[in-house]
Amino acid sequence: MIEIYYFCTRVISQAMTKNHYFNLFVEWATFTLAFFFLYDVIWLLADIDDFTQNLQGDYRWLLVDFGYCGLFALTSLLLNHWIIRLDRFHNNKNGWKPLIVNAIMVLLSNLFVAGLLELFLSCFFPNFVSGDIWGNSFLFGLIASMMACVWLTIHYAKLLVKKSNENVALQKKYLKLQLNPHFVFNSLSSLVGMIETDPEMAEQYVIKLAGVFRYMLKHIEKDLITMEEVRYFSTTYVEMLNIRYNNMISLEMGNFFGCRNEFVLALSLQLLIENAVKHNAPISGQMLHIVINRQDDSLVVSNNRIFRSSRNDQKIESYGMGISNLRKRYVIECGKEPEFKETHDTFSVTLPIIHIDTAS
Repeated sequence: MIEIYYFCTRVISQAMTKNHYFNLFVEWATFTLAFFFLYDVIWLLADIDDFTQNLQGDYRWLLVDFGYCGLFALTSLLLNHWIIRLDRFHNNKNGWKPLIVNAIMVLLSNLFVAGLLELFLSCFFPNFVSGDIWGNSFLFGLIASMMACVWLTIHYAKLLVKKSNENVALQKKYLKLQLNPHFVFNSLSSLVGMIETDPEMAEQYVIKLAGVFRYMLKHIEKDLITMEEVRYFSTTYVEMLNIRYNNMISLEMGNFFGCRNEFVLALSLQLLIENAVKHNAPISGQMLHIVINRQDDSLVVSNNRIFRSSRNDQKIESYGMGISNLRKRYVIECGKEPEFKETHDTFSVTLPIIHIDTAS
């Protein structure tokens, strides 16, 4: 079995290496053809009579030109691949300045190769060159440098987009991780209190808590959840809370099922329900009512405000890090912010529903 494993690993490694070289060959061939086409266009615009004469006469000069293109395409691509492997290319913090430096480096390198080529031809094939120091080699070097700079710019732009996407992903993950420890701490604190006063209730609470944790771990890498997942998590979470509060929390959910491509942010419902309970802990004779409904392209989560000694501290400011976290995540994901509204009797949060095409 070990021999088979190593054999398969070796075959896959060789295939990947061959595929890498094949891709480089395709890249070089494409670069050469594009280079040759651009050179012919410049030639045609500069001297149409000479271009037409060569097409109607000796084709060997076209083959020589194609050889020039292949040579300078090869040197330009090798230099470009060396440049993009440099740490300073990937860790650039100075905008486009290093790209300009790299472009100058490519130009000087190609002109150096052109000079060597002119020197070689003048020494060994004196009849091949006309004696003009700015001969064909230098023209090819200039065109190759221009194309190499375009290639390098495209690659750099792709690298910037990739880095930007990675930064956004890291920021979203960081914001989600801010919420998880807070939830875990509150849940375990409640559990400790129950173990001391009511072990049987604590056992039921642990079972429900395990279900909530299982759900959260299953969806920890998700940024978005569907409407169906909203319903499932909200129901499970409130059932767990009701063990602690003796069924004094009611949850009402309207028919907000929409298309399969409609989502809200993961952990957003947990934050809103948790804060509703925190600031409106049910007391004897006064239940906490949580309502989740849909209004157009938004999901509205509202609750009644329970007053103790004529006071209730559920205010927009009371959400602290939670509201800031939720707003930042929504701005990153869809460019919109949730709306918070408080009246004397109710507190509501309007979450934008995010539409994503899941067909592709």
